[in-house]
Amino acid sequence: MGTNKILIDNSMKITIKLRSNRNKLGLQEIRIRINSGRGFRKDYDTKLFVDGRYWQPQQLKVSNKHPNFIDINRRIKEFKDRIYEANNKFNIGMFGNNQVLEYIKGKSRFGSIDEFIETSIKNGKSNATYSDYNYKYKAFKKHIGRNTPMKFSEFHMDSYSIFAKFQRVCKQKIKKGELSASSYKGYIDCMRRIFRYAKKTKAIHDPIEIDNEFDFMTGRKKVIPTYDAEFIKRQIDKCVSLYDWRAISFWVLMFNLRGFYQADISIIGEEHIEDSKQNKTGRKLTDYWRDNVHLYHPRSKTNVEMYVKLFRKPTLALIEMLKNVCVYIDYPNANRKHVVANINDRIKIYDYTPQDNIKFHNTLWKRSVVKLNEKFEGLTYSSARKSYSTTARKLGYTHQEIKTQIGQQSDALLDNHYLNYKDPDMIERINEIHKNVLESFGMQEIYDLLLAKLKDIVRVQQKPRWIVCHNGIHLVNGKWKIMVEMDGNMEMIPLDKQYKSYFLKDKRTTKGFYSDEKEQDAYYDSLLKPLDEVSSENVAIRLGLEKDSLKGKKKIDINITKPYKTLAETRLEEFEARLQDYKLDEVLKKEGIEIKT
Repeated sequence: MGTNKILIDNSMKITIKLRSNRNKLGLQEIRIRINSGRGFRKDYDTKLFVDGRYWQPQQLKVSNKHPNFIDINRRIKEFKDRIYEANNKFNIGMFGNNQVLEYIKGKSRFGSIDEFIETSIKNGKSNATYSDYNYKYKAFKKHIGRNTPMKFSEFHMDSYSIFAKFQRVCKQKIKKGELSASSYKGYIDCMRRIFRYAKKTKAIHDPIEIDNEFDFMTGRKKVIPTYDAEFIKRQIDKCVSLYDWRAISFWVLMFNLRGFYQADISIIGEEHIEDSKQNKTGRKLTDYWRDNVHLYHPRSKTNVEMYVKLFRKPTLALIEMLKNVCVYIDYPNANRKHVVANINDRIKIYDYTPQDNIKFHNTLWKRSVVKLNEKFEGLTYSSARKSYSTTARKLGYTHQEIKTQIGQQSDALLDNHYLNYKDPDMIERINEIHKNVLESFGMQEIYDLLLAKLKDIVRVQQKPRWIVCHNGIHLVNGKWKIMVEMDGNMEMIPLDKQYKSYFLKDKRTTKGFYSDEKEQDAYYDSLLKPLDEVSSENVAIRLGLEKDSLKGKKKIDINITKPYKTLAETRLEEFEARLQDYKLDEVLKKEGIEIKT
């Protein structure tokens, strides 16, 4: 009776025994002894008392003759599980002697929650998650008036009182307008996630629960404003610098992309491009010409899958201008040069992962965020998403359709239908809603205003004209020059040395860069066929448009935005030069259509 039992036979020995002395009821306390080398021996008295007559030292439990034997053996098993886990962690160097003891007692192996966040969470979670947890945990402590580290054991002993105080303080701050109800809930959710992660990683043995009554707080929610096209037009008119233009243009781009945030903009690229049949397209120039470019993108905030069409105009054209402006602003800066996207990716503006470096991400976007707010009447990037959904709602689309458009979690059954994108009809429906929202908002006019404003800023401030549009660099008489276009005039101009390394990486005119060179040739061959018996329908088809898109129209714009020239595009120029030979314009006039070149 009271015989030691060695559970672990290695450099650390942990035994369970009964103390020899008995209490007034004649019961003996279960003791755990830890021996580690010659210098460490500790006893832990568990405050669990048993009748020694029913103690089974080999099995380390009481027999079924012991009163309440089920509950007692359950408690003993908890200690045995802790011993097993603590010893494993000791053997791989995660625990020292004292940490083993604290773990067996049911306490954390960390001195404080602060230490746990700075080690386990910082090393085990993404940079963005660590920063979020750290910020909210410190805010939680500030609200309860705590400026020293907190221990998990404090919450084990009395989590209810701690959270009751937190709720009481926050309730007063919400009434005064110093705190929002959603922020309060964010703090509660964060503390719960910290406790769960601590249990999952075995930083603590016993879970810490937060009573459900602390989950919510009634109060006024923060209202994200919504803006109409006229407001955005007024803001565009206020632009006087490239920084102004970039700030408002990113807002417009986020609207075009159905409510993307900065973190979404920072990670999009051609590697995520698909066609309307969900096929990875690689580099296919004809998809750009035919307006068949779709971006597959799990939304950064919720990871909800989005399938977004990148319309040639205005979306892709706006991305091209923004890419040039960001190159001009950021490439010469040693701290930001490395995140400026490669020239060969048509849609990637920046190239970094925000979750891996949230501090850099915030710094990179800070100037645009501040500029947007101060220069443009309190405008925020989150309002682009709200404005998009408001426009869709005014058009009569359902709540479910709008949630799908902006990448919000929706009904599980509908999620499987909407978000897996297995149904081509669903893709077409989503694209149709997207197009209607952009047209209703007057996005083409807004794009035209942005283009005109950018040209104006470049002209007035004598900035390089390649910011607006360029056709790559060329070696002219031993010097690198860049081909630019302004108001239809092409010209070769000198290239500033600080941008030379960026433009020299351009491989887009090299053979094999695009995977659809034969398709490009076939595309132009179809345009160069004899053009007799022309109708608005086959003109549309031959120009790569929807066959019914020219019905009732008196003008068609066959200009294709060309940031650089390929062999196929040279053939397009030949085709345009031969229009007169085919007397196409005379035939079109009979159909009531005027060609605008």
